[in-house]
Parts: sequence; structure tokens; C-alpha cells
Amino acid sequence: MYALSNYSVDVKLISPPSLKIRADSTYEIRKKLQYTETTDLEENLDDLDVIYVTRIQKERFADIEEYVKVKGSYKIGSELVKKVKDDAIIMHPLPRLDEISHEIDSAKQARYFKQAQYGKDTRAALLALILNENGIV
Repeated sequence: MYALSNYSVDVKLISPPSLKIRADSTYEIRKKLQYTETTDLEENLDDLDVIYVTRIQKERFADIEEYVKVKGSYKIGSELVKKVKDDAIIMHPLPRLDEISHEIDSAKQARYFKQAQYGKDTRAALLALILNENGIV
């Protein structure tokens, strides 16, 4: 269980219209967390503290033409990073294709390598807890 109190969270879901989150995928999230949906990334850059980028997964499209229409819709490169808040962070679950340019890997906003390391450490700790008969890591 989780609760948000005394926090005002402004969540924006940014995607091409055809990839908008389906109502059956929100699992009553709207009851706990309000969000807005938009298609314009650059219009919202001033408001974003966290930019969580995911790749558009070709394998999830039954029709390759539909994939081609949305492929490359949003790309995070050095010009875009210049427009984000100085203290914003950019995350990505990796691996990436072309949605995040390699040229921003050293940008202070780039956090995807730390994110991957934290995920690896967390999975290792969970496995250690599960597999250790004494319950001590």
C-alpha cells in the first residue's frame, strides 16, 4: 500500500496519439494520482523534473506500418537537454535504440546508468534474501 499526502504531483504522460495509455491499463490509478496526457514533449519541458523515456517496441506491433508511423517520435539529444531544467533527471530502463542520443550520456541530467546499477543491486539483494536460509545477507 502507498499513500501520497501533502504532496502535489503533476504527472504528464507524453506519447503519440496512437500510443496513448489505454483506459483498461490505468487500474484505477486516477483515484490516487491525477495525470494529464499530451503529445508535445518540448511544450512541457519547463515543467518536467523527471523525464522517463522508453523505447517504442517494434515487437508489440501487429502491423509494421503502425510501428513505422510512431518510430522516432521523441528523441532526447543535446539540443533538447539544453532546454530541460538544470536539476531535471532523465531515466530509461535500457537497452536503448535511438530514443536517447549517446552524446548526452555524460550530461548531468542523465541517470539511466545509475538506474540500471541500482536495479542490478536491488535484484541481487532480493535474490540473496530469498536464497539465504539464515535470512542474513
